[in-house]
Amino acid sequence: ARMLPNVCALSHEFSILAGKVEDGCTDKMNAQSVSYTLLRFIRLVSSPKRPIMLFLDDLQWADDTALDVIHTFLSDRMGSCMFFVGTYRDNEVQIGHALFDLMERLEISNVPLNKVSLTGLDQEHLNEMISDALCLYPRISKSLSDIVFQKTKGNPFFVLEFMQSLQSRGLLQYDSCQKRWVWNEDTIRAEEITDNVLQLLSSKMNRLSKDMQSLLKVMACFGTSTNESVIGYLSESPEYLGLRNGLEGA
Repeated sequence: ARMLPNVCALSHEFSILAGKVEDGCTDKMNAQSVSYTLLRFIRLVSSPKRPIMLFLDDLQWADDTALDVIHTFLSDRMGSCMFFVGTYRDNEVQIGHALFDLMERLEISNVPLNKVSLTGLDQEHLNEMISDALCLYPRISKSLSDIVFQKTKGNPFFVLEFMQSLQSRGLLQYDSCQKRWVWNEDTIRAEEITDNVLQLLSSKMNRLSKDMQSLLKVMACFGTSTNESVIGYLSESPEYLGLRNGLEGA
């Protein structure tokens, strides 16, 4: 259920089985029951002309149970037709990681695998992206894109975060007189950027006000999502009067 959170909406049986897994009662057996029930459903609705596509991101964080379910789906020879795409960060998995074991088991089961390694943008393509985003000729944006490439090594996620950071702190501004975006190369060149996602997000959080950080800590206690009623209830408390506006600002 954690791997496919919306699957419970398909059948009451899924909800019952998934609930047992979430409760921690004989996890392995119940996970097998869920995967078998879901596999029956996939066999029913898929065909060679209409395969089901399943995309799962961040497989480096998947536990053994989730990887076993994936193996069950992909190694099925009883009529299910699935096109599976999984992604993982190769810098966050070491030799012996369960993900590599899954790939090996799939190859043993004669499941065709295609591996695609994604690298960062090169300087030319990065300059094209930045020039398009800023509506500037590539020859004008090249000085900025060269610095951005030096800082981010072309990683699209870091490029986006770095550019947003420059704009939010006034290092990248729109000049109404020149009718174009302008920047100071020396100031931007002196900026530091980490190659770690968690550190990048932490530094972004640290730039928020103390009150905003406190509000986010409170909301984090409710998980990844919160009902509107909870926000409304907390907003009535004198301690969190600015909660709603604060969250919108974040």
